[in-house]
Amino acid sequence: MGEQAVRYISGWYPEERGEFHAFRWMRKEAAVEIPAAAARRSKSYLMLVAGHAFPNGPNPLLKLRADGKALGEAEIRPAKNVYLFPLRLREDSVHLELRLDRIFQSTQSDDHREMGICVYGIATHSLKSPPPPTSMELETTTICDINPPCVMCYTRMLHTREEKEGRNLDEAAFDKIAPHLRDFEVISLHGIGEPLAGKNLFTILKSIDSHKTKVQFNSNGLNLSEEKSRELVKNGLSLINFSVDAATAETYQRIRRVDFHRVVANIRRLSEIKKEMSARRPVIEMNMTLMRSNFEEAGQFVYLARDLGAERVSLGVLNRHFEDYTVKSGDFVFQYHQEIIGLNSAAFRAKIQEARESARTLGIDLSINIPGA
Repeated sequence: MGEQAVRYISGWYPEERGEFHAFRWMRKEAAVEIPAAAARRSKSYLMLVAGHAFPNGPNPLLKLRADGKALGEAEIRPAKNVYLFPLRLREDSVHLELRLDRIFQSTQSDDHREMGICVYGIATHSLKSPPPPTSMELETTTICDINPPCVMCYTRMLHTREEKEGRNLDEAAFDKIAPHLRDFEVISLHGIGEPLAGKNLFTILKSIDSHKTKVQFNSNGLNLSEEKSRELVKNGLSLINFSVDAATAETYQRIRRVDFHRVVANIRRLSEIKKEMSARRPVIEMNMTLMRSNFEEAGQFVYLARDLGAERVSLGVLNRHFEDYTVKSGDFVFQYHQEIIGLNSAAFRAKIQEARESARTLGIDLSINIPGA
């Protein structure tokens, strides 16, 4: 992006090295001088690659001025994202002013700086050469090894993709995609199916340069054998996110209807294999979809994750699917619409706060993907 030519004038902390790319922390107000695009200067745009590392609070609003005139504004989301702003260039360079409406202070480390957003790159571009996508989601299989399905899996419960279920990624299709995999910064190898249940996962992993591309996928962890765990570490998987959805065997059985103890043993073994192989990756994350039947275990779930060696926890809620259905499993009755939690209820917010405090105490990276939480 030509970032090496950008002149950081004020409002920036020194450059830091992330796992894959360098970035700078911006303070509340900052300024840069950016070389103008060489071609089609009347139809250019500003590209800002930025994010922040504090998903538990409101996203900051960024306002930009170019050469003294308002350029636009954007709500900066967590993690790395690309933001584009139309730009009419009249000079050989652009003086860009950036202002945030809020800043962050880390609560999980001794870093007491007042930080705004992480900026990975700033550049001007001609509309003739728009930036390519940086991430890909590649569904390696539609096979799932949990039968009957988890109670909240409306895709399988309602058979919304019945004609596509039970399939692996076509090898001929993958052969066409393979030469382009190196062009992406992040590749997610999941969809509706369970990646570890498909036949192509490790072939695909071996074809991706994990030193240049972050590779990740979600898993239920049910059939993560010792051999597969070692292969994941050996092949440089960046992150594996286990969908567990409960902190106790009883609640897990109601929701996911398979062996809780088997799953937690598999996650623990992966953590131990990482230590044995002196590996930092894959980062182990555990996620929980909160509903009326399990939200009271949110704080306990953070402790479970820590016990199993996970570094991250993410919490979300049920999607508001337009169709309702009921599942009976023994003496447990799950009705989708009734399980959706009122996000403003005192009991729910208390459990979210308990999870926050647990994560802060244990040093777990907690992501709460819940509106207003």
